[in-house]
Amino acid sequence: MRQWTSAIAETKSAYVLLASAAASCALCSLLFNRVIDQDGARWCQRQKWKALPGWRKLTCAADVVSLLHALVVSPIALYAFYEIIARADDDVSVECGHQPNLATTPSPLATIVATGIACGNFLYDCYLMLVFVPETNMRFAAAGGAWVMWLHHFLSILVWPYCVLTNRGTYFVTWMLTTEVSNIGQNAFSLSEFGGMNDKGRMAIGIGWMLSFFIVRMLPALSVLGTYYRLLMASGACGFALLDRCIGLVTVPIPIVLNAVWFKEMLVVAYRRLSADSEKKRE
Repeated sequence: MRQWTSAIAETKSAYVLLASAAASCALCSLLFNRVIDQDGARWCQRQKWKALPGWRKLTCAADVVSLLHALVVSPIALYAFYEIIARADDDVSVECGHQPNLATTPSPLATIVATGIACGNFLYDCYLMLVFVPETNMRFAAAGGAWVMWLHHFLSILVWPYCVLTNRGTYFVTWMLTTEVSNIGQNAFSLSEFGGMNDKGRMAIGIGWMLSFFIVRMLPALSVLGTYYRLLMASGACGFALLDRCIGLVTVPIPIVLNAVWFKEMLVVAYRRLSADSEKKRE
């Protein structure tokens, strides 16, 4: 009876912790966005800021907020993923027949906090997309359109907390959280273009962004897909209810596919820019 009561208390605490982290992040993000939007002229050339189109100002403010978010959530997520992998070396199996396994291992505290922070950032971004529709379409034109981000954010807000709080698929959610590392380079690169940094500086940031994207998103993909196959496709229930298994089967491949598409686009853009630079030098 004590163990059951303790488990319920821990679950309630997890709900409160995740919701508090999400609410705090969303409110802080909106506050930062408001400050940047109003005081942007103080931090850069006033005429240049006023001359920017609305969608570019929105993108700049969102990039600053997203950069701060990535800097905060990345180390928390990396620590959580390390903790889960360390369990796999001890008492957590990578095979379905053992309990607990990577699919049913309890969520580390760091995963709960990181999930809350990430969902708070998604809520903030959803607010921007809902209120600033034309600017949002311009902002995400290169990423496949606003609908891709709506799908990404909506599914993440629904699925991640459910998985983390029910200890189903925490391994997959935590890995997805670690990919926020590459958003540090992404937002820094976007801000460097806005700030008028020289070509060499932008190129260095761009190379760092692409390398981090490849290391945290592309390289682990085969290992994650292997775990996905062993625990969700090739085995039995593996400790999952039917709903939990369906959620995992449908949602885990989505970010992997999106990452592959986005990395291909990054390579195409990089090739075009390098080709254009080489042509200018020839002229």
